[in-house]
Amino acid sequence: MRSRMIFLPACFFLCVSLPAQQRPSPNLGRTGMKYFIRGQVRSNENSQPIEMAKVQLMAPAGEQMAIVFTRSNGEFEFGGLSNGSYRLVVDLDGYQQLQERVEIGDAPRTGVTLFLTRVGADRPSEPGDSVSAHELALPEGARNLRRKGAERLYVKADPKGSIPYFERATRQAPGYFEAYFDLGLAHLQNSEREAAEQALRKSIELSDNKFAPPQVALASILSDRNEYQEAELLARRGLELGGMPAQGHFELARALFGQNRVDDAEKAAREAQSARPEYAEINLLLANIHIRKRNYPALLVDLDTYLKLAPNGSMSDQMREMRQKVEVALANAKNKPSQ
Repeated sequence: MRSRMIFLPACFFLCVSLPAQQRPSPNLGRTGMKYFIRGQVRSNENSQPIEMAKVQLMAPAGEQMAIVFTRSNGEFEFGGLSNGSYRLVVDLDGYQQLQERVEIGDAPRTGVTLFLTRVGADRPSEPGDSVSAHELALPEGARNLRRKGAERLYVKADPKGSIPYFERATRQAPGYFEAYFDLGLAHLQNSEREAAEQALRKSIELSDNKFAPPQVALASILSDRNEYQEAELLARRGLELGGMPAQGHFELARALFGQNRVDDAEKAAREAQSARPEYAEINLLLANIHIRKRNYPALLVDLDTYLKLAPNGSMSDQMREMRQKVEVALANAKNKPSQ
């Protein structure tokens, strides 16, 4: 029973529409109001959707037209727009403000993916510039290719279709370590593990070992190959860099469990569970830990929690069967006369 990495796609998040606070002016151009801008806001550290980020739409002349807040899957939308050049301004406490230009030319703009960077994140940057300057300094064409790839990978769940975009982005910007991470994750989801490892190691190298997501993703691959010591080092490094507590502790727990360090593994798994209690599969790892520790009452709790979170999951029938066996065994042990 092998646990998988925690990288949740957008479909795992509850979509809740939030109304715009302000609507665009009805008189913006000769061609009429017939197009829209639709996109997502995601974390630049782990590509996860960001909820309740404020997105402002700025008109070509610079005035504010509308404000929306991202939904639980990170999505936002502005409608009723004419041809022209618009500016999106994204604000969220704890993150650096992001500004992005978006062009509309006789067609709506979809798949606009905006990546926010945490304030004070330990990330490579140009001397004297903000952290976000690294990506902003890259060619716009490369950034657009990454956004198109991100739409395929994270929104449309099409890892194979996203790979060419990320590859072109890295060719246009050879130092684009964020795109190499996305490329590695796309290969991983497409069951191309050797190519995934190469892209993730390249991301680590180009970021000067200061970008957490490829560290954690590579730890997952290495644990799958039973290379637990290097996996532990990578998971710990990812946690040191910050921003991925659930994923980092989960992969650390897997690596420690593989080395039979069950007490340390349980502690790391609990940290992962605390960071993301809704993720059912953490309980499968805890179940393995408690089986090895022969802590069967705790095992029952793990199984009950998993079944509550994933009643129709791929492992649910097996977990129900295991739960029945454990419950019977505990009852028999309790009723057995003492010698």
